[in-house]
Amino acid sequence: MSSNDSNQNLIILSLDALNSSDLEAIKVLPNFKTFFEEGAYVKQVKSVYPSVTYTCHTSIITGAFPGKHGIYANEKVQPERLNAQDWYWFEKDIKVPTLFDYAKKAGLISANVLWPVMAAAPITYNCPEIWSETGESYPSLYLKFATKNVLPIIAKHASKFKGKKQPFLDNFVESLGIHLILRKKPNLLCMHFIELDHERHVNGLHGPGINTILERLDNRIGNIIEATKEAGIYDNTTFILLGDHGGADFNAVVYLNTYLEKEGLITTDENKSIITWCAYANSCGGSVQIHINKQCDEATKMKIADSISKLTVMPNTFVEKLYTKEDALEKHSLSGDFDFIIEPRDGFVFRNDITDWMIKDSASIDNCFKSDHGQDPNHRDLKTLLLAKGNKIKKGVCVDSACIIDEGPTFAKILGLEMENVDGRILEELLR
Repeated sequence: MSSNDSNQNLIILSLDALNSSDLEAIKVLPNFKTFFEEGAYVKQVKSVYPSVTYTCHTSIITGAFPGKHGIYANEKVQPERLNAQDWYWFEKDIKVPTLFDYAKKAGLISANVLWPVMAAAPITYNCPEIWSETGESYPSLYLKFATKNVLPIIAKHASKFKGKKQPFLDNFVESLGIHLILRKKPNLLCMHFIELDHERHVNGLHGPGINTILERLDNRIGNIIEATKEAGIYDNTTFILLGDHGGADFNAVVYLNTYLEKEGLITTDENKSIITWCAYANSCGGSVQIHINKQCDEATKMKIADSISKLTVMPNTFVEKLYTKEDALEKHSLSGDFDFIIEPRDGFVFRNDITDWMIKDSASIDNCFKSDHGQDPNHRDLKTLLLAKGNKIKKGVCVDSACIIDEGPTFAKILGLEMENVDGRILEELLR
């Protein structure tokens, strides 16, 4: 490991669902604009597969593909509660060291505000992203899984927080992050802003509220930069703006567990809750992972494989690609506790529910999203951006393309650290 720089500060702002198509819009916003004038950027950053938030953020913070780091979906497989599954909230599920681990080993002060998969992580000041699918309160969760030293800070800014409702959640993230900058001056601070992703899900990739939210993010960025000046650390700080994935609009929803029930591979009660299952489809939004119950005999496994294969030849099939576990590892460096993955044709996404019909027009579904992600990261609408400025960043550099796995090793070098056995590369062309 390289010698760390204890006087260096690195602030990483994740703008969830920032899309490469946002480039022209943000170039004219006053605080985004400073990154183009004073720093460097990457025009198209490729995500990983599946392109979902928790998988992507783990690839960013580890420099590894999902097949190595182990977070292969947002949600854990819990068929008995198919619409209220736990997410991969806990850092213990990550199989490789994160940037926070390297920072701790080097004796650096670190802080986190809602970066995914960081509950109970070894971070100096940790406010993790976590919520309950079974009714447990936020105070109860933070008492268990945030660091004790951040609890008074959370309490001080709690009035800005109204659960997952926006823009209040991002207000809370901004306020907490600024407090940490002013009072704690961490060497590494990661913050996760979510409103843009929510808006894109609800109203589409280019929905009417996108520009307003980009303007709000621009103001947040400006406030954070001003906080570093007030704290006296601006001259030693590198600022990063990044997205984790893009998003794609859709017009049809596939309820694959409905098909598996009709094939006799799932049994349900009168409320369509799962009682027993031989195969289960776990949605990743724009793709779906199919799990075979470990207790199935070989004959049942063959029946499941046959049932899945039939989907590829049905009239007007929604299947673009069917991957086996081996295919996923070879083509996408993805592995996990699944047996098949389906990548859909454009315009289709997946949900876990068991309904009367396997495929529904999204316009016929109450409160249905209009955009989603999780598809192959090569999809035209799934690219994101990376912007950087500060004391360790060259001025006036534009790089055509990179991958989110390149970001972690690059961030480590900014801090004077070296990440080992990563899949990504250091973006030397951005660095002084």
